[in-house]
Amino acid sequence: MNGSCCQILENVQFAPSVRFGDFCVIGIMPMPVNSIKKDLALMKPTVSIGDNSVICPHVTIYAGVEIGKRVLIGDSSSIFCRVFIDDDVIISRNVTINSDVKIGKNVRIMDNTHVTGRCIIGNNVFISVGVSMANDSRFGRSGYSEDCQGPTIEENVCIGAGAVLLPGVHIGRNSVVAAGSVVKKNVPEGMIVTGNPARIVGPVEMLFGK
Repeated sequence: MNGSCCQILENVQFAPSVRFGDFCVIGIMPMPVNSIKKDLALMKPTVSIGDNSVICPHVTIYAGVEIGKRVLIGDSSSIFCRVFIDDDVIISRNVTINSDVKIGKNVRIMDNTHVTGRCIIGNNVFISVGVSMANDSRFGRSGYSEDCQGPTIEENVCIGAGAVLLPGVHIGRNSVVAAGSVVKKNVPEGMIVTGNPARIVGPVEMLFGK
């Protein structure tokens, strides 16, 4: 079902059960200019959207995106090229997802969060509102190279509101990043970190029990 003024290009493949809100733009090609350093070549210039997914109003999805089943993409979100989103994911309102991102099953990404390029998010991750991520510690001075790497977030991680994840950090499974934390170093499995810079305060059992 298509909303009004919704532009769905010919390179978009979707199940009949998919619903589109008003003013969506789905399947557009990236339009690089000379100042863009990254390679935007697409091996698959298509968009695929699985059964029973919902694309809410004012969403923009670029070519080269694969979206699984029962996925919700919230109002005014933008998903850039070469992104994979697995089944049963909720992307809330005003979320931006840059290129070369993989998102696992049953992930929740809340309003006004930015997922940087070359980020990996495992299954059952919760990312709260206003979380920011970065992938380049040299502020673009070396161009976009293999050295640019976003965070890797393992399974069952919780990221609190307003946290900042800096380039290349590894967040171990079952860990918690407290609200407002700035993560500059890897987070061990099963630990809570908090503060700026984020430091370990103890195991997750302190919050949730065994």
